[in-house]
Amino acid sequence: MKVISTKVMRGPNYWSISNENLIVSKLDLETIHSHTNKIKDFERKMAKILVSKANEKDFEFENDFLRSLKSGTTIPNVVEYLARELQRLVGLPSDYGRVYTTSKKNVFNIVVAYTVENVGIEAVLSAVDICSAVINDEEFDINKEIKFLKALKRKYAPSMSTEAILKEADIRGIPYTKGFYSRETVFGYGVNQKKINGVLTSSTSFMGVDVTGDKDLTKMVLEKAKIPVSFGVIIEFEDEVDYAINKVGFPIVVKPLDGNHGKGISLNLNTKNQVIDAYHIAKEVAQDIIVEKFIKGFDYRLLVINYKFSAATKRIAASITGDGLSTIKELISDVNSDPARAVNEGNVLTPIQIDEVTMNILKKKGLTLQSVLKRGEIVYVKEIANVSAGAVPYDVTDEIHPHNRFLAERIARIVGLDICGIDLISPDLSVPFYQNNTAILEVNASPGIKMHLMPSMGKSRNVVGAIMDMMFPSEKQFKIPIAAITGTNGKTTVTRMIAHLVKVAGYNVGYTTTEGIYINDVIISKGDCSGPASSQLILTDPNVEFAVLECARGGILRSGLAFNNCDVGVVTNITEDHLGVDDIETLEDLAQVKAVVARTVVSTGYAVLNADDDLVFEMAENLNCKVALFSMDPESKRIKDHVSKNGVAAVVENGVIVVYNGDLKMQIEEVNDIPATFGGKAEFMVQNTLPVVLFGYVSGFDTDIIKNALMSFYPSPDKTPGRMNFFKFNEFEVLVDYAHNPAGIDAIGKFVNNYTGVFKTGIIAAPGDRPDAQIISIGEKTAHIFDEIIIRSDKNLRGRQEKEIHDLLLEGIRKSKKKVPVRIISSESEAIKYAVENARKKQLITVFTESIDDSIQTLKQLQEKELVGEYEL
Repeated sequence: MKVISTKVMRGPNYWSISNENLIVSKLDLETIHSHTNKIKDFERKMAKILVSKANEKDFEFENDFLRSLKSGTTIPNVVEYLARELQRLVGLPSDYGRVYTTSKKNVFNIVVAYTVENVGIEAVLSAVDICSAVINDEEFDINKEIKFLKALKRKYAPSMSTEAILKEADIRGIPYTKGFYSRETVFGYGVNQKKINGVLTSSTSFMGVDVTGDKDLTKMVLEKAKIPVSFGVIIEFEDEVDYAINKVGFPIVVKPLDGNHGKGISLNLNTKNQVIDAYHIAKEVAQDIIVEKFIKGFDYRLLVINYKFSAATKRIAASITGDGLSTIKELISDVNSDPARAVNEGNVLTPIQIDEVTMNILKKKGLTLQSVLKRGEIVYVKEIANVSAGAVPYDVTDEIHPHNRFLAERIARIVGLDICGIDLISPDLSVPFYQNNTAILEVNASPGIKMHLMPSMGKSRNVVGAIMDMMFPSEKQFKIPIAAITGTNGKTTVTRMIAHLVKVAGYNVGYTTTEGIYINDVIISKGDCSGPASSQLILTDPNVEFAVLECARGGILRSGLAFNNCDVGVVTNITEDHLGVDDIETLEDLAQVKAVVARTVVSTGYAVLNADDDLVFEMAENLNCKVALFSMDPESKRIKDHVSKNGVAAVVENGVIVVYNGDLKMQIEEVNDIPATFGGKAEFMVQNTLPVVLFGYVSGFDTDIIKNALMSFYPSPDKTPGRMNFFKFNEFEVLVDYAHNPAGIDAIGKFVNNYTGVFKTGIIAAPGDRPDAQIISIGEKTAHIFDEIIIRSDKNLRGRQEKEIHDLLLEGIRKSKKKVPVRIISSESEAIKYAVENARKKQLITVFTESIDDSIQTLKQLQEKELVGEYEL
């Protein structure tokens, strides 16, 4: 038994639209029986592994699960179940799982939901290992595996603060993704995006962060603004301690100048030796040390978001209470045994660390770790009331006096931080700060918010809601329009035409195709960029106002879509291509893949579907959005029925593209006048134009803009590389096109047949991962189109031998019963050179290209040679 492959879905996908985060593992059982009741002692051996668990209550599922093993279930179902339960055991929900057969015997696809990607992958692999151990009667330490999964969770799971922000985004329907570095999260799309790192947002002032990063500078700024702060001085060397003591006076606080999380701080120091000890502790954290006056009172944290007071907590320093029996070390251990203090980002409390600060506190009190406290005696083992140092937070938001709220908001504006945490000491913040000895200690950028979300006592405050309100104050401000295009043929051309229309309408448009990633026609990256990673790059680019995304089969199967929803989804057609690859065996399977795009359209948006294609038309039955149809047949019953129900449709009537919206009829443009249709001769380009027109109409663009876009879009190597690219020589022409499947060959064949009295040469190939029948079909179809054939080879043979592909193409050519001269030249560029250098007058050479850029470059060089007469025709 082995895992053949593992894929991670991160968006709407072939397996599920609503369950976006899925692990898809292909499991080969090899020679193992697929049912548990056919494997000797499977239930007993599984029970033996599971009873070695660390926590009995965590395996409440066990009995029902073991009974199912005895009655008989499949090994893949056991793997799926265990993979979900292992995630649950480490506190990560996995509430979706499925098992699917494949065309191969004993090979299954196991689909399991995950919360944390790395944990989900390991859970599936671990589930397989458990089953293997059971089958092979081997030992398996499940406690060790659970410990490892917990370690992965700690490493890769978002912090509690980040998780709370992400959940708030989910509630509001705001999409998010990882930014360009690990701690950055991008919310929203394109020009409307906002970024967060911790609790720093993309609108947080750098100057504010810089000022508050220097505690002494912060104090100086606040003091000048007549805000009460504790008096202090900065020292660097130990011999400055006497000066500091004389300047400040006892009692004293010592802390690092640029520390955080309460590290290196010592409070209420009353002797020189204590100050010197504290100096060395602080010196481990920072070069410069602050020595300031200790002020007696309670430790408060006030949180300001968008310059408005949002929440407040009172923090009580970590303490222990004696029982008359236990040592101080044992009492600290007992406190740390509270699950709320476990080392876990999901907990607001933290363990109490026994460090140098703790030892100094005990020393001042004449105690050691072995001292036994009287019953009820309370000892504070930390001086600072920082949650990261074990302090306990209590919500006191409702107790803060209005003048103290105003003080917090004023401080935020003075230092220039839209989100900040203000630490202060006060006897009572229900009283105005100017009536008691209140003093500001420090101001923090990117403050912790766990204490406000989960205080030990008092109300939980939805501070993440306030953060989201600040980033996205108006509804749907986080979105940009998204058009997604899929199908077997034509999707790249349709994508480019739609992107051109959007640009003509005045938007900064980002688009992806099988040739590259573009923003306003400037290429960002070359290559096949029709997958989710390329889409994500466009969606996270802050220049983009409108996204037009080609979504190919491979990306959808590999990782799903990069977006939750789109505004317009176009499906051009479903024809034979890639069958037999990635468990997609039939056209119906392929249609399910392409339907993912249509099924993600928002309820107010449109799925633009080909009414002439049965499989595409049938997609309309399972959609929750509006539908617009296009057809080459003006008498199409499907179109007429749709329009009669006030539907939107586009057809070609008497050589004119017409849009219907119920009773409304609009003539857009004559087909023959649209450059992309080559005078109407390229029927497939006419068909490609129809969804472009529909997109423009349902997106609310004026018909003048649509017409202008159609009339200014010229197919060329620059505008549509590899799509109907003509290269004119003195006495012949070369056509370059990416057609690579039977339907694409047919479409080019119809166009080429318009050329009468012309000798036609075809340079052909076939992708190696296609079924034999499809490769043979390509050979047969091209034989009917051309008078001469040159067989070339793709650089990527996709698992076949070169000769095998050539033989299948030759078989198809022979099957045509047409005597066509055939020459084999493996290199695409060499095949082009041969055809051009041996061309005759009135010849059309058609190159079915794989290497688009190379072919275009080769032909441009040959054109230049002709101009300077380097070869004779």
